[in-house]
Amino acid sequence: MGVASTSTKNTGFTLVELMITVGIVGILASVAIPTFKGFVRKTKWSEATTIMKTITTGAIAYYQAEHWAQGMVTSGGTGSRSHCTPSSAYTYTPGAAANWKQHKKYIPTPHPMYRAAFDAVNFRVADPILLQYVFSSYVWGASVCGHPANKNNLYYVDVRGDLDGDGAFGGGRWRMCSNSKNEMYRCSWRKHWDLDEW
Repeated sequence: MGVASTSTKNTGFTLVELMITVGIVGILASVAIPTFKGFVRKTKWSEATTIMKTITTGAIAYYQAEHWAQGMVTSGGTGSRSHCTPSSAYTYTPGAAANWKQHKKYIPTPHPMYRAAFDAVNFRVADPILLQYVFSSYVWGASVCGHPANKNNLYYVDVRGDLDGDGAFGGGRWRMCSNSKNEMYRCSWRKHWDLDEW
């Protein structure tokens, strides 16, 4: 009576199979990670676009409206002023730079001296935001009236922040101009500061 011999076959991955798997995972990661980072940046940038449009719309309406000296109510009176840019202001919170680096959102509380400027452009922030916004004429300060037509550097709206938390702050600017009818409009966009992430 013969004894049946049994042989065990080792099962597992060969070195070649493991190398191929690692290579495939590396290729997928090299494609997926930059795509994901780009998607995150676009999501954060959508906040900037929305808020900058709000500020710009408010500044244009303010520029086209007539403004009156205190107590002056008669249309066409000497107290009437037109083609005015709102006074300068910016959103700010203590520790904003640290918040940007940690990707923390904050609810901006305007300094009392900037409340009139926020009101002038109908700018209200109900939800926490990630970035900082600055709006001003090209001479920082109070509202200025009597701007002429065809002015290139009339007003600007800035956005700044650190989208990827690397400590490099940057942003962009919408520049506002006046046309031949002395109507304010957005005439250019440019990146500024050191920012390769925008």
